[in-house]
Amino acid sequence: MTNPEDLISSKNGTVSVTVHKNHLKDGESSYAKVVRDTADEGNIIADILEHDKTFSKGQLLHFSIAYRESALRLYAKGFAVSLLNLGTVYHYAPTSSGEKDEAGNPIIKRFGVGFTPSDILKEANDSVELKEMKKEETNPEILSITDRSTGLSDFTLHIGKPVHIKGNRLKLAGENCGVRFAKVSEDGSYTLDGALLIKVEKVYVNEPKSLEFLIPDGFSEGKYRIVISTASGRGSSVNKTMRHYVSDEITLMA
Repeated sequence: MTNPEDLISSKNGTVSVTVHKNHLKDGESSYAKVVRDTADEGNIIADILEHDKTFSKGQLLHFSIAYRESALRLYAKGFAVSLLNLGTVYHYAPTSSGEKDEAGNPIIKRFGVGFTPSDILKEANDSVELKEMKKEETNPEILSITDRSTGLSDFTLHIGKPVHIKGNRLKLAGENCGVRFAKVSEDGSYTLDGALLIKVEKVYVNEPKSLEFLIPDGFSEGKYRIVISTASGRGSSVNKTMRHYVSDEITLMA
């Protein structure tokens, strides 16, 4: 978890944007999304304490809880609520589903939640600049490798034992997809030549964020890198291009 003070100091009035392919339209249509770094209650309190020593951390925390509870009570009573003059949260009637009551009026089963930013919030927004714009990441990504027999994610795995890989865009799909091991030489070099890679034949959990498999008994001890190859696309689609991810070095033990 990021320390509140560290998150504040890491920001400098800029935001990053990723460009995503619009899969609902044909061709090269795309859309942009801002990469969010959310300042929560702890970050706000840390920022106040840095600029104003009038209140203690405990007092600010107590006020934030009391303010939130009061705002929710008033909103639940049917009020639109101004949130510290940053904007107003309000109820709105959603688009009718076509259902009507006996009098012919549209049936509203549930109100939506709307928000209108204030002028001072819009002014703060105008001061933010674009840091970078990049295409969305489409390659598989490994975040952690865990030996199920020990519960450890310390880059040490055991032959014949189950392994859990956590990450993004991991689901295996397409011809020649799979989990493979590349042997690392004493000088740290390795090859991605398919003929020299050792493939795991059975992957029993194959999901976008999770892979699980047993390391076959035929493996020898030593240093390896895990290679993920997949052409999995959005939803159940399969891309034409095979994409790869090479892990950090792991140690394989008996």
